[in-house]
Amino acid sequence: MIIQIAIEVVIAILLLMVGNTFWEFPKRARLLKRAISDQQFLLSFLTPVTFDSLSPAITQYSHCDGHYMATIGALAHADRVSQRRLKFITGAAVLTLLIGSYFLGPIYLAISIAVFLLSGLGGIGSAARKNPLDHILALAYLLHRWRLEDPAR
Repeated sequence: MIIQIAIEVVIAILLLMVGNTFWEFPKRARLLKRAISDQQFLLSFLTPVTFDSLSPAITQYSHCDGHYMATIGALAHADRVSQRRLKFITGAAVLTLLIGSYFLGPIYLAISIAVFLLSGLGGIGSAARKNPLDHILALAYLLHRWRLEDPAR
């Protein structure tokens, strides 16, 4: 009995940590959608001096040799793939932990599900907040360079 409780405590702690990461994905998607659709936010975030000093992580997609549409597609694809991979790993970890809790008993499974659901109540983390803003900044930088190169389009 004590061993089962100790195992469930370990599973609950792991579920809290992994569940927090798991719930960051829908929070990140909502932040990205809200940031892109909020014109006031974009005007305050993308100032005229925004592109003067960008990090290399943001400018890595700027070397496109005039193929801006393909580069924008590559940027969107890289964002989706990076999110999908981590989402799959955290989802598999959550599922594994819940299955382990199931074998301890239905009460332990209910506790684990409650811990997993409660792990999503916290706010969005700083990394999950910075990531979509960097994505918006990289996309804006590409569009800015495209406009400088070909103002007629």
